[in-house]
Amino acid sequence: FLEGFVAATKILVVVTFCDVFVLLLLVSSIGGFIGRLCDRRTTRTGHSDSTSRLRAALATQSMTVIVPCYLPNEQHILMETVEHILSRLEYPAAFTLILCYNTPTPLPVEADLARLDGKVYPGGRTLRILNVIGSHSKAENINAAMSRMVDSELVAIYDADHHPDPESLLVATAYMRAYGERALPREASETLPSDTSETLP
Repeated sequence: FLEGFVAATKILVVVTFCDVFVLLLLVSSIGGFIGRLCDRRTTRTGHSDSTSRLRAALATQSMTVIVPCYLPNEQHILMETVEHILSRLEYPAAFTLILCYNTPTPLPVEADLARLDGKVYPGGRTLRILNVIGSHSKAENINAAMSRMVDSELVAIYDADHHPDPESLLVATAYMRAYGERALPREASETLPSDTSETLP
């Protein structure tokens, strides 16, 4: 009887030890999972806070987006790009999109574009259409838009076939805000006037 009692006691000790080990392993696993979850939430919260501060800072700076086009080559894709930029691009303030184009011959699509000039989209985003008569290049179209219609602090340029990531404008303006002239390639920064060297406020 005594031997049986001792054997039963040993089995009980082993079972109890196994239960404790499994319990500790379970607690450790759950703790690690909760820790990773909290880290992710902290990371997301930090990212969200940074994005919120950036949006608040940029909301005070005016923005113009320029899309230069050459017709007739890009007449079938330009409105898809315009709709993408005006509806999907993230920016905390209203901005103006200037679609500036040149064409060697009059086209039916120009009447449709003219009717869209001045259209206001959600968020106060405005579409402007500029026919650069006499232009022979997109560079001339951009220069005409800059000299005739741009009065904002910031300017972004996208090509007619660009469908930029929704956060691309936020990222680019944040980089320029942080580094100013230093954000530009060396060749480009060397051509800037001296009064543009200060970092954006």
